[in-house]
Amino acid sequence: MNITESLKIAVKCIKSNWMRSLLTMLGIIIGISSVIMIIGAGTGVRDYIVGLIEDMGSNAVLVSVDTTSATDNDYITLDDVENIKNKVNGVERCSPMLMGFGRATIDKTATEATAMLIGVNSDVQFALTNSCEYGRFFTDEEYSANAPIAVIGTNSAQQAFGYEDVTNEYVTVSSSGKSMKIKICGVANVDALASTLGGSSSMSNMFSSAGGDKTIIALFMPCTTLTQITGADANLGSVFVIAKEGYDYDAVGNATVNYLKSAHGNYSNNMYTAQNMA
Repeated sequence: MNITESLKIAVKCIKSNWMRSLLTMLGIIIGISSVIMIIGAGTGVRDYIVGLIEDMGSNAVLVSVDTTSATDNDYITLDDVENIKNKVNGVERCSPMLMGFGRATIDKTATEATAMLIGVNSDVQFALTNSCEYGRFFTDEEYSANAPIAVIGTNSAQQAFGYEDVTNEYVTVSSSGKSMKIKICGVANVDALASTLGGSSSMSNMFSSAGGDKTIIALFMPCTTLTQITGADANLGSVFVIAKEGYDYDAVGNATVNYLKSAHGNYSNNMYTAQNMA
């Protein structure tokens, strides 16, 4: 059978099963579009968080994985976070940064919003110059216990509840078929600078332009809690590293990169990079 005959048979099959062919094509198109949108949204959120912390006068170093070429073995793990904190010379604190999305139901009003979920540990608060305006950040003990707790952005609180001090209120977050009631332990100015960042004028605009909700709430929660909600593995694309007093941040960033290269057996020049955000 030559190529011409094969093409004729293929066309004949498509014509005789045109509905099935149409649905198959539609499924492929929707699937590819969904992947592109998710990747784009994830990149936007990462840039949002990075820019936000940078603009707030952070004293952190952002260490990132080249996600465009990374394999599963290249991603940073939660064990890496502890090892960086305890073994890399000059490191005072280290926080993971894991991102996810979900649906948020405001328990008090039963209204819904899109939830931008940022999984971190309690060390991330030391990368910000502004502490919680209301309440507190979650503790190391709450992180270790996978506590259903979160810090909400000031603007997020205002949009979702109509006022800022929403400490001890509850939000039910749903993702990947799982739901968890989250207690808000603090309110911090973590999303007030969204309109100044590159790309879209705000996270709300980014999502609404893609057909999503105009109400977007940002929740900083224990990374371990986030993985329980989303069901995803804690494969980290970025971590925040804070240097000890008197240590050079660039040197600490490079030391962290060298640790990751050795730990993951990948000595590519561009797989791990460090960005001084001071």
